[in-house]
Amino acid sequence: MEEEKKFRKKVWIILAFVMLLCIIGTVIFMQQKKLRSTKDRKGVITQQTATVEKQDISSSISVTGTIASADARDVSASVKDVEVTAVNVSVGDYVNAGDTIVTLDSSALSDELTTAQDTYSLEETKTNKSVADAKDSIADAQDAYTEGSEEQAALVSDALSSYNEAKQTENDQKNAYEQAQEQTKKAKQAYEKLKDQKSALQKALKTAKKENEQAQQTLSEAQAAYEQAQATAKDENGNVDTEIYQAYTDAQNAAKEKEQALEQAQQAYDAIETAKNTYEQAKEAEEAAKAAYEEASSKTGNAYSSYEKSLSEQEKTNEKNEEAISDSQYNYTITAQEAANNLKSQKSQVQELTEKLGKCVVTSPISGVITSINVEEGDTYDGSTMFTVQDMSQFVVDATVDEYDIADIQKDMEAVVKTDATGDEELTGTVTYVAQTPESTDSSQQSTSSASSASYKIQITLSDTNDRLRVGMTAKTSIVLTSAKDALTLPYDCVETDADGSYYVTLEDGTKLTVEKGVESDYYVQVISDEISEGTKVQIPLSSQSDTSSSDVVSPENADFIMDNNGNMMDGGSMGGPGGGPGGSGGPGGM
Repeated sequence: MEEEKKFRKKVWIILAFVMLLCIIGTVIFMQQKKLRSTKDRKGVITQQTATVEKQDISSSISVTGTIASADARDVSASVKDVEVTAVNVSVGDYVNAGDTIVTLDSSALSDELTTAQDTYSLEETKTNKSVADAKDSIADAQDAYTEGSEEQAALVSDALSSYNEAKQTENDQKNAYEQAQEQTKKAKQAYEKLKDQKSALQKALKTAKKENEQAQQTLSEAQAAYEQAQATAKDENGNVDTEIYQAYTDAQNAAKEKEQALEQAQQAYDAIETAKNTYEQAKEAEEAAKAAYEEASSKTGNAYSSYEKSLSEQEKTNEKNEEAISDSQYNYTITAQEAANNLKSQKSQVQELTEKLGKCVVTSPISGVITSINVEEGDTYDGSTMFTVQDMSQFVVDATVDEYDIADIQKDMEAVVKTDATGDEELTGTVTYVAQTPESTDSSQQSTSSASSASYKIQITLSDTNDRLRVGMTAKTSIVLTSAKDALTLPYDCVETDADGSYYVTLEDGTKLTVEKGVESDYYVQVISDEISEGTKVQIPLSSQSDTSSSDVVSPENADFIMDNNGNMMDGGSMGGPGGGPGGSGGPGGM
């Protein structure tokens, strides 16, 4: 049935197109006949002029669309396989947003919701316990880390103290060893020096001994002489002879000196042995100091090894405890995430069932008219559209535009809409949607050639409304591309193109004047120049007159027919200015 309707529609479109071509051919023939100028007796074409007029002008595109609701909703429920218990409206009823339209059986969903809520509560208790245990594991691992860190820090500190003490002892022993080496060196030097003098000292000792013996002999003799003198040779005063006494005294002094010299020589000679003993003792002391230094150095090395070992143990212990903390934190994160996911899943099920339970009462999302109902009380709902509600307070025009015009249409452009139901009343609107991709491709084929063009969907939102509007009505729409108020205009053919591509007009006196083009309509064009004003006369090019006389030049006022942008015939007398003007047709002011 639908295919038959489409076929009939295509047939009517083709017939209308053929009739339109016939009408256009007839109009063109009539226009050419009517516009043919009369010649004077000598066959010279009379020069025609046009007057610059100030008027509103616009360029537009005409499209035909369909009236639709600005907001239409197909309503369905998120539940299915449940019984429809009530349908509260009929097609054509007006409803407000939030009104209950359909009621579904919710008993089974209520049981499911209760079960889901109980499951969620139990899962929440279990997951909270798991998360709490995992959190406690983190605390235990952190405590273990703190205790282990403190213990290892104490061991490291003790090992460092022992190392520092051993190092200090090593330094002291090293100093003592170095001092012993210096003492040995000095003792050796002293011994070797005296050893080099041994022969001389030995000779000096021998000499001192001999001289001491001689001095002792001389003293003994002088003493004997003195004692004899005391016994036998005293003078009358009882004194010993002075010379004897003096010899005895001198012998005593000499003996004493030689004895001292002998002691000194003996001491000097004995000093060799003393120096040797001192050197031997110094060497022994050096060896002892060396051994003590080596022992202290070994202890220092051992202490340092112990210190390094304690540092290593500290690092390993800390790493182990940190790893334990990290593992506990990871386990906590996983446990918490799994718990959250589990609860989320359970909670989602509860929420979903709650929402489904709530959606067993289906309400209207907007205020409007019920245009279709697809369920009845007692039906088992299958999830399809229940009903359609449309807002009749605001309408849009849905239309399609071919690929040749779509690039000129943009959002927020103004539009004028007319329908058969509203007669000559013009409704204003705005383009609110322009498709970027084609909706379909229309193809037409004539004889051996074929042509196709893509169709693009547009939507125009009406600013005005009318009680006579109904969804599905055909809407004739004119979309305003550009417009200008109080523009200076001329018939389109009056503006010519120069060799350099610039535009110009020829004034009544033959002066050539460069102008700029502005807005262009079907018949008129806006001319922009400081040297043109309203009422200026401009020549109509002879090529445009086509053997016409001034009385026969067609203007919008005296033309029987004029073609609009889409090739539609319009009554010339009803066209009100560029694009139709207010109250006319073919532009923003009319259709």
